[in-house]
Amino acid sequence: MLLGKEKFKSLGKNYLGVDMVYNETKTNKIYDEISNLLLKEIAVGDLGVSKGKYLLKKIYELYDEGNKEFEQYASCKKGCAHCCYLYVDCTAVEAELIREYVENNFTEKEKVVFKDKIDKILPLLPTSSEINENSAHALNYLKEKIPCAFLCEEGTCLIYPVRTFNCRKFLTITPNEECANGTHVVKLNPSINNIGMYSISMLSMNITRYKKLSVPNGSEFKALYKGIPSWFKDGFKEIDRNKE
Repeated sequence: MLLGKEKFKSLGKNYLGVDMVYNETKTNKIYDEISNLLLKEIAVGDLGVSKGKYLLKKIYELYDEGNKEFEQYASCKKGCAHCCYLYVDCTAVEAELIREYVENNFTEKEKVVFKDKIDKILPLLPTSSEINENSAHALNYLKEKIPCAFLCEEGTCLIYPVRTFNCRKFLTITPNEECANGTHVVKLNPSINNIGMYSISMLSMNITRYKKLSVPNGSEFKALYKGIPSWFKDGFKEIDRNKE
């Protein structure tokens, strides 16, 4: 469907029966902007951590702008928090951005509370190797109903500005009650999800400090992803750079 010089496309109906029409021209533009960032600034390699965090924020910013096209159709609302009980992993550069945010925005007492929650989660958290070998580990973890260490009692995220890409892209068109029991969750997966994930993986591997944090991915490599709490085993002075 064309409207002026812009092209619109439908993803079908959402849980309310609303036609999910989005601006494909705008979405493609965002895709291209992330791609250009990947080619011109990320793929050059040998990046410092500060530069890496800057580029990660740019990817987040572009992605969030593009994702507005789809958020309007999702059942996700502030405070529902059902996805905050999932196994969620991230790259080293994403963990570093979270670490910096926690260090700069929370008191020592609040950081102790986070660390206590993380210490309780870690024995139950699957390792990245277990997740790669069998996705059933993630489902078993969900059944434990363990809230994210950064989820507050009101059901909101305390590190929302620096939440991981996997958190950002989790948009569901499933009725809220089905999200609550995890029986049948349908997620939106626009093309900007794929370029975002790939770019962040490449970014993390091209930061000099994190070059060793990569794993085989077919004939290539991808950045190491670990469950969020695993990066903060020793607190928030530095992320844990072991492969588990």
